[in-house]
Amino acid sequence: YRQSVSIIGGRSTNSHHAFACRLIRNTQQKQRFSATLSPKTSPFTKMRNEVRRRPIEYASIPCVAAFVGITTNWMGVKMLFYP
Repeated sequence: YRQSVSIIGGRSTNSHHAFACRLIRNTQQKQRFSATLSPKTSPFTKMRNEVRRRPIEYASIPCVAAFVGITTNWMGVKMLFYP
């Protein structure tokens, strides 16, 4: 550990040294984290895996949307002729 009193640009060289150490440590942590992830996972693969994990939830979305759409259209046509 280096004790320095000189001032460079309004900051002591100690703060520059500490900043450099933090930067290196953060970079190393990011590299370790990115190494645990598979580097070639595409967004489509992630999406497919998510749908495979919860198929009922994703299959219910178009079913509910179709039900709501048909119901509102039916009500709209009915209200045209019988206001």
